[in-house]
Amino acid sequence: MNRIPDYNDLFDAYDREQAREEAKFPHCCCCGGAVYEEYYEIDGEVWCEECLKENFLRWVDDED
Repeated sequence: MNRIPDYNDLFDAYDREQAREEAKFPHCCCCGGAVYEEYYEIDGEVWCEECLKENFLRWVDDED
């Protein structure tokens, strides 16, 4: 006899589908997160904007 799926079954199916879709996006080489919008590619590596700013952005006032 087939069991009727409950909310946990439905959520698990939804979660698996979301993971499959997320795997299609590029992932940041620094934080490993999926990049859903614009990204930067440096020497063949994908960087999200947050990691790029955190690692490379320097303010003029910081250069003393």
